[in-house]
Amino acid sequence: MRKKYIFIALLFFCFLICTYYGSSYNNIQEVKEVFNIADLKANCDIKEIKDITDKHDISVYYPQSSYINLNTVIEDKMKYYVDYFKNEIEGLSLTEGRKYQMQITFSSYEYEDYISYVFEILEDYGGAHPNTTIWTISYNIKEDKIVDMRYLVDKNKEILNVLSQLSYDNLKNNEKIKENYVENMLLNGTKANEENFLDFAYTTEGLKIFFERYSVAPYSSGEFTVTIPYDKLNII
Repeated sequence: MRKKYIFIALLFFCFLICTYYGSSYNNIQEVKEVFNIADLKANCDIKEIKDITDKHDISVYYPQSSYINLNTVIEDKMKYYVDYFKNEIEGLSLTEGRKYQMQITFSSYEYEDYISYVFEILEDYGGAHPNTTIWTISYNIKEDKIVDMRYLVDKNKEILNVLSQLSYDNLKNNEKIKENYVENMLLNGTKANEENFLDFAYTTEGLKIFFERYSVAPYSSGEFTVTIPYDKLNII
């Protein structure tokens, strides 16, 4: 009889372990299904930061590739976002029945020797709507180097002027821009300066530029992207 109870206890213990790890695995699998990471040169795994309390829910997903320098920058950035969020909600009065929430997810792209990750950061501080921002990072596998706008400017001194003109021409014809057209926002958001074009990704169709909410149009218009063929940029 004692052996029977021991056996049942072991079965129950195994069930708990499988349930816990199975749940964690399923969470990661659900995330993987969202991201276009199949057959990437980076061959990345997905790492997870989960921090759930009575006050906040934090869910962060980010890639870990075989490139150490790239991993270090991404991990440091994710930690920065989490620490910043916790610091911001410190001392805030929580609305009954609500939690402060943070979620970071990502998409990935590749072109020739380049890998790009695009992170979408959602932060809910209990206001009328959550804050949504974008952070991108690109990496040259061959050169083992992080690629930023300064890197692109070094390849083509006129690239900011090209990005400015082509982005403006593309966005001014966007239906959502037309609905809530604010000329100064579009002009300022596409000016030929580095700050306007920090977020980009190397894709098979061209260099994809990301414009956050408020950058070229009111919040209600949403986010925008412009993809510019490489033959117009002279950076490859």
